[in-house]
Amino acid sequence: MLAAENETWGLVVNEAFNQGLPVIATAAGKVFINPTGNPGMASGGMGDALAGILTALLGQGLSPEDAMKLGVYLHGFVGDTVVATRGGIGLIASDLIEGLPPAMRELASEIPRPRSV
Repeated sequence: MLAAENETWGLVVNEAFNQGLPVIATAAGKVFINPTGNPGMASGGMGDALAGILTALLGQGLSPEDAMKLGVYLHGFVGDTVVATRGGIGLIASDLIEGLPPAMRELASEIPRPRSV
């Protein structure tokens, strides 16, 4: 099982798919299962794309735990979106990067907005 761990923040991302679902765990014992992602994402550069997404979220002020949860979900969601339109064979990291803006807009449009009074 491959895992990346950051001792400073106490987060672990299990990059080996456990029954098809990646797992995020904190040093405090919290475990999160990510339902997004697909086998087409098992290609060179995908981990670098995930690292860039995580770094951007941290730079925007999210806590390490929230950045990890959102980043891993977003990474897989974009991968699923790209595979749905282009297919999973030959998927490369730049496909994922190009798919980020439209996928982020799609996710943002699904967030319930408070009603104005």
